[in-house]
Order: sequence, then structure tokens, then C-alpha cells
Amino acid sequence: MRLTAAVPACLTLVLAAGCSTQSVHAPSRSIAPGEVCVLQDSSNRKVAYNSVVKGLKKKGFTVRKVGAGQTKNCPRVFSCQSISRWQFANYTSNIHLQYWENGKLVSEAKYSSPTNEINIAKFISTEDKIFQLLNEMLPGTRRLPSKYNSSSGNFLPF
Repeated sequence: MRLTAAVPACLTLVLAAGCSTQSVHAPSRSIAPGEVCVLQDSSNRKVAYNSVVKGLKKKGFTVRKVGAGQTKNCPRVFSCQSISRWQFANYTSNIHLQYWENGKLVSEAKYSSPTNEINIAKFISTEDKIFQLLNEMLPGTRRLPSKYNSSSGNFLPF
């Protein structure tokens, strides 16, 4: 009888095991929108990259898409690298965003989801997650709607 009670408990642990993590390092000053060069994402799926471009435009930035090594005339550079995985469906498992001004790293965000078995917490809306990270990374800019927006500041520090 104890075995039948243990099976649902173990299944619950497997489903809930592994939480996504994120860290955001943002400047204490406001960022004014302007032209920004966005480096091409090297991933095979461009969901995160396209969401960054869309989000930056909605925040009032003028976006210029550039390739690696083409940032010489770009005082502002935004980099988005992501990894997508497949498990029953595609999902974005890792996102790394960086915002540079005049060669200096100003803001950075990292997101990582669990890649274990059947944890459903990893199936996020990539666009909503990107919008939430952009809101945190670029203070003073227009706030983007995201179901992940939080005013609690419960982000892991670097």
C-alpha cells in the first residue's frame, strides 16, 4: 500500500524538479532609446532574436541588424544568443542578452530552463520572457507587456 502512495509523490517530484533560473544585471541609470546595432543570433531558431528586435523597436529603438565583426560604427550594440531544444515541442532552453554602449557592457541578462525529463516549466513564451528581460535590462524605457513582468525583483544576482 505504501508503494501506491509513493508513486504519485515521486511523479510529482519528477514533474516539479528543476526550476528555471535567470539573472539580470541592469544599470542604475535610465537608458535613452536611440539607434542600436543588433548582432545576429547564431541559433537555428530565431524566436528569441526576432523577439529582441520586436521588443527594442516597441521600446523606441531604431534597430540595425548586423553580423559579427560589423559593429565598428555602432556606439550601441545588443547581442542575443539562445539555445532551443526539442522535447515533445520546441522550447527555448537558454537566453543570453547583452547591451553595450561605446564598447562597455552596460546590461546583461541570462535565462536557463531545466532540460530534465518531462518538466513542463520549461515551456515558456519566448517573446514574453524576452520582453520581461528587456524591461529589466533597459530601465527608463517604455515597458513592454509580458506575463512574466514582476515588481518583486526576485531575480538572481550575478
